[in-house]
Formats: sequence, C-alpha cells, structure tokens
Amino acid sequence: MSRTPAVHGTDGMYRNHGCRCLPCRVAHAEYQRQWQHDSRRGRKRLLSSDDCREHLEALLASGMCMRAVEDVCGISDTALWKIVGGQTGRVQRRTYDAIMGVALGMVVPGYPVPSAKAKRLMREMRKCGVTRRHIAAALGQEGFTQLVNRRVTWKTWDRLTTMYRLLARGGHVDASVLEEVA
Repeated sequence: MSRTPAVHGTDGMYRNHGCRCLPCRVAHAEYQRQWQHDSRRGRKRLLSSDDCREHLEALLASGMCMRAVEDVCGISDTALWKIVGGQTGRVQRRTYDAIMGVALGMVVPGYPVPSAKAKRLMREMRKCGVTRRHIAAALGQEGFTQLVNRRVTWKTWDRLTTMYRLLARGGHVDASVLEEVA
C-alpha cells in the first residue's frame, strides 16, 4: 500500500505530523482564523449527512453512476459510498455543498447515460415520422435501432441529441423535450 507523501504548508501536516516549519504554522494559523470566524457567526463546519445520502440515492436512482458523481463533485467514490451506506454521520460543509451541487438527471460527458432518456428522444422522433432505420444510420448502426440495455454509451447519446437538435431546429420535434431529459 503506497502512501501519498506528506505535503508541507498544510494544516494536516501541522496537526498530524507535528511539523512546525513556517509554511505549516502559517497554514495552521489560517485554518484557526477561519474556524474562529465561522464559529463566531454560528456557521457549522460539520453537517448531517442525511441530506447528502438522500441526494446521492436520488442521483443513483436517476441513472448516474457513482464515478460520474465523483468526477462532477470532486469527492472520492469511497467517501460517497460511505455516505450512501450510512457509515458517515456528518460531512464537512465543502463536501455537503459539492454533493448537493450535482444536478439531478445531469448527463456527464464520457459516462453512460440511462437508456430511458435515449428512448424518450427516439419516441419523440418516431412521432414526427423518423424511421428506426434513419435513427440507426445516424447512430452508425446497421438495420434497426434497439435499446435493450439499461444504459447507452456517451457516443450514442451525443449522436442522438445532435440528431434531435437538428430536427428541433427544423420545427419537427419539440425542443423542450431535450431540456427535460438532458
């Protein structure tokens, strides 16, 4: 198991490793100053993780994978899974803000998209007369388009939304549907 090397100029180095070099003392003093500032104004640093847990469960239920949530909010997937599993009772304010800042139903480039969203767009295109063969050709597939998996690749999603936008510009489909699913 490899450890990350200790970095000077951080409060963690001052507290956990006992370093008293000038950069670590300055970092610790800044941390203490900020803590006192927050304390005087009644701003808590640790918050209940219940809201985060509910939000993460809603994100997962909407089809986002934990890796996508990790990339968007910058919190490790291990920490996120601990919150979902109830192993963490309180979280830091920055963790809370980062998790709650992930929009429900967000589509993250490079990650699979729930096929329900793709099926909804295809249904709208079929209503205006676009055949399954045309959709398949736009997606780079042969024959008919079938979405049988729970998720579609980002590439498929991107091609599908591009086709939908072109149809919306021509007035053939309702553009608001794309905003609803995206």
